[in-house]
Amino acid sequence: MIRRTLAIAMKELLQLRRDPRTALTLLAMPLLLLFIYGYALSFDVQHIRLAIVDEDGSRASRDVAQAFLRSGYFYL
Repeated sequence: MIRRTLAIAMKELLQLRRDPRTALTLLAMPLLLLFIYGYALSFDVQHIRLAIVDEDGSRASRDVAQAFLRSGYFYL
């Protein structure tokens, strides 16, 4: 099984050596896609709807709720 895998790997390496454009494509395409997806997708989440149930009613719980709202990422 390992001999077959090595034989296939050697065949592929020989073909890559014969055609340098293929090797360039194998390296360039993932890098290009990495940059495209990196700029297209943003994980900066904002404007999240938030419901706050303050059963405690203490000053500390109000401060925590206000901290969420002041952050700019959440709204009621």
